[in-house]
Parts: sequence; C-alpha cells; structure tokens
Amino acid sequence: MKEIILLIQKDVAIELRQGFAAAGVILFLFTTVFIVFKAFAELRQESWNVMFWIIFLFVSLNSILKSFIQEDRNRGLYYYTLFDPVKVILSKIIYNFIFSLILAFILLLLMSFFVNNPIKDFGLFLSGMTLSVLGISVIFTFVSSISGLENNNSTLMAVLAMPIVLPVLLLALKISAEAIGIIQDSSVATDFLYLAAIDLMMLGLALILFPILWKQ
Repeated sequence: MKEIILLIQKDVAIELRQGFAAAGVILFLFTTVFIVFKAFAELRQESWNVMFWIIFLFVSLNSILKSFIQEDRNRGLYYYTLFDPVKVILSKIIYNFIFSLILAFILLLLMSFFVNNPIKDFGLFLSGMTLSVLGISVIFTFVSSISGLENNNSTLMAVLAMPIVLPVLLLALKISAEAIGIIQDSSVATDFLYLAAIDLMMLGLALILFPILWKQ
C-alpha cells in the first residue's frame, strides 16, 4: 500500500504542477452544461439522464487519456525497475476513479444549477453513479495503457474503449432512470449486481493483462 500511495501522490503532484489540465476539464464541463442550458432551458427527465452520462463519458475519456501519455518511455523504464506493475495500474485506477468521481459530482451540481434536477432518489442515483464511474475508470485506464504502448495513439483509445464501456453505460442509464423516476423496475438490485460484476471482471483483467503489456 505504501508504494501505491506513493504513486498516487506522484500523480497528484503532476496534476497540481500542470493545473491547466484539470482547469481545462472543468471549463469544458461548465461550457458544455451552459450550452445545453442555452439550447434547451429545461430538459425532460429522459433527456437529462442521457445528457448527464454522455457529457461525463467524454469528459472522463479526455481526462483519463493522459494517464499513460504523460509517462514517457524513459520514465516508464525507470518505474519498471522500481515498482511491481500491478501496483502501477492499481494506483492509476484509484487516482482516475477519485478524479472522475469528483468530475461527476461537479457535473451533477452544474446540471442541477443551470438546467434542472429531476432526481427523486439521491441514494440510488449516487450509488449507481459511483459504481458506474468505477467501471468507466477501470476500462479507460487500462485502454489508456494500451494506447500508451502504441505511440500514445488517442484514436486507438477511443476505438477500443467505446465498445467495452457500453455495458457499463447502459446499466448506468437504467439505474439513473430508476432514481429519476422514469421507470419503475423491481430488478434494480440485479442491475447493481451486474454492474459490480462487470467492474470486478474488468479490474481482474486489467491486473492480469497489464503486467504482460508492461513487460513489452
């Protein structure tokens, strides 16, 4: 855990040193929500749910993309001599999850302030949002590591990530729709189990496959 915490602290230090990157992401969030507000003024419940997850998906994609892009080859070789690859990928996943969760809360506040807030069951919405953000963070972080090996090809990351993240996104939309009151579905507990299973499966794959990728 000490090494994982050390790696997370390193990522936080880099983020603070490059403050323009985080500020740019938040500015993108603010601008996008403001455009939605000016275009629609008020969104129907279904549209609000879809817009929330679409905006979050692209913001998290752009923010997590830099996970391995900012690590040049020489620094990667240096880390290879110091750290176990499982600890490296775990630290990246934890950092990206925390950062993405903060972005999700900021987006929720902005959507509530500028547009409207149709959520009826906040506990259900926040629980589903947390699990969904975890799944998206794991997938995007692992795919970012693959794109980092392919000369930091951001197009490759987008092509690989979108089909994989689709099941998480569909479950997130369904759970959010239940929390908003769009649908009345008694199987929401099953949806949570599916979402948790996908998160654990993707985390397991990342922990197994990343050391193999890193050795290359």
